Amino acid sequence: MSAAMKRAPLSELCSLITDGTHDSPRLLSEGVPFIKGKHISSGRIDFSSCDYISYEDHLAVIARSKPEQGDTLFSNIGSVGDTAFVDTDVEFSIKNVALFKPDRGRLEPRYLYYLLRSDQVRGEMLAAKSGSAQPFISLGNLRRHEVLFHPSLETQLRIASILGAYDDLIEVNRRRVAILEDMARGLFEEWFVHFRFPGHEGLQRTDTTDGRLPDGWRFHRLGELGEVITGKTPSKAVPEYFGCDVPFLKIPDMHGSMFIHETGEMLSAEGAASQSNKTVPEGSICVSCIGTIGLVAITTTPCQTNQQINTIVPRSAEWLEFLYFSLALLKSRLINLGSNGATMGNVNKQKFSGITIACPPPGLLDEFSQKTDAMLSLIRIAELANLRLRISRDLLLPRLISGKISVEAAEHELEDAA
Repeated sequence: MSAAMKRAPLSELCSLITDGTHDSPRLLSEGVPFIKGKHISSGRIDFSSCDYISYEDHLAVIARSKPEQGDTLFSNIGSVGDTAFVDTDVEFSIKNVALFKPDRGRLEPRYLYYLLRSDQVRGEMLAAKSGSAQPFISLGNLRRHEVLFHPSLETQLRIASILGAYDDLIEVNRRRVAILEDMARGLFEEWFVHFRFPGHEGLQRTDTTDGRLPDGWRFHRLGELGEVITGKTPSKAVPEYFGCDVPFLKIPDMHGSMFIHETGEMLSAEGAASQSNKTVPEGSICVSCIGTIGLVAITTTPCQTNQQINTIVPRSAEWLEFLYFSLALLKSRLINLGSNGATMGNVNKQKFSGITIACPPPGLLDEFSQKTDAMLSLIRIAELANLRLRISRDLLLPRLISGKISVEAAEHELEDAA
């Protein structure tokens, strides 16, 4: 630890520490964004999946806690410990989220964000949480919590700039992925949802028992388009990579990306061999079908999954892109299919295999695969680059914040990573 570092409670380093509303305003389909803990789990504010409230309700909420550019959000109720930096001037309200406003005479705003994200501070805060059904950290505990920090604003700015550079690179790649995915999805919808594919003008449409289709098209069950494999939880899953052979996929590993680049657990050779018939190859499409229904992701290496996931192994490579986007658009249908009166939805293998989708003739399928294959390859490369950047940043962050590595050494590491 650097001798120049100091210790102080967060209440002395922030001009305000408060939290969002504990009420439940009426949710709307449009209005002012209403941000909860789940909307900051990725380290940034996800406005794309949030609910909205009226401007009148928003005014009532921000009378207590008004997020502004340069603040840090910290989920302190429910899913505790996630953080996000407010880097926008968009107005929004918060619920079950704490709000830290830095005293800018003592803390650089982004430095505070990385300080709260560091393993040391986050771990200490999580140790102070209470509650079992719904964990929480009280505002009193947040305000009293003491942290070690670099008192020099210049040093803080350099640290924030280094870590921010990693996040900026990650954000550039994330936006690139979003653009490529939108392009591929848009082409899919144009051709296979709206039936405006090349040469569609001259084709007649025919009534079938499942719906009206252009000539040459057919409805197929998923089970006819590839092998469907339902996972199983073995007894030999371990949270370590050493001495293990096969990645073990669970639903949390499917969030946030088109491709699955890593898993939180691995299978020992013995565990994998005990259910070798459950191994799915690279290029398989995994769909979450129990509990959280409708997540879709593509494997990048042979792996096994738990019982909450159905996987389809396309019968040939040119089906991959078509099946991925077909399944990605089936979320509401899957949710309805999984509703059986139980508390947890379940789309079992039989239901999943029986889903019918409208399929184009081989020539059109090949043309779509050729047009989108390069897009998906670029997405995979960008997602993998982001994984490596996150690993580098997360290894560097605690050492830099704690003073175990100098700013100069960290700047050299950033040059190598870039």
